[in-house]
Amino acid sequence: MISALLTAIFLSFFASAVILNYKIGRLLNLSFASIFTLGAYIYFSFNPTSALLLALIFGGIMGAIVSAATRKLSVAEATIISLGFSIAIEESLRFLYRTSYYQVMETNYVELFGEVVSIHEMLNGAMIVLLFLAFAAIPLSRRGFELKFVEDDWELAEMYGVDTSRIRFLTISISSSFICLSGAVLAPTQSLFPSMGWSSMVIAVIIAAIAALAGNAGLRKYGLTIPIAIAYTAVLRWLL
Repeated sequence: MISALLTAIFLSFFASAVILNYKIGRLLNLSFASIFTLGAYIYFSFNPTSALLLALIFGGIMGAIVSAATRKLSVAEATIISLGFSIAIEESLRFLYRTSYYQVMETNYVELFGEVVSIHEMLNGAMIVLLFLAFAAIPLSRRGFELKFVEDDWELAEMYGVDTSRIRFLTISISSSFICLSGAVLAPTQSLFPSMGWSSMVIAVIIAAIAALAGNAGLRKYGLTIPIAIAYTAVLRWLL
């Protein structure tokens, strides 16, 4: 049960990043799939502490490249470019590691309320909960008001002098950075292969779509990703 809840928290975070990039970045950022995978491979290429820092940095760089490359494009065009960028990362990993599959077995577990749970899953869950709390506090700040303004009406925000390009750049870069970090933290619980991030990406897009349809006002759509993700993991657990 605890493991399923931690998985739901991760999927909720992933879906929230997808929504944020779509609403503010004006693209369905499919590069998240390979940026997540990149974080996992970084973890197994360096010592853990360095890997987490490098995942943050490289994730931010990948996001910055996607943002710059799609800045003047339509939503559809930007989405296609993000897909091409994701494939490029995936093929680069396949070339560098000269393998299409790499089974990972090493991880540490603890017993929590009678259930054996991966330490890395717990760390990732705690990190994401902190990010959610930080994100919930953003609307109270001046930058949060600008963020909501851009999310609600991009053109009107520009008319009122909001630097939409800067907000877009920071949104895509920071969200990519944390997606990459999440990949690094969860790496010991995964079976590594260059396309491993796509399963999470597809599920996140579905959760994001349902949440956006159910409530498109303020933080509601982000909050709705949590019960939807929990429902998904519960159904999956029941089916298996």
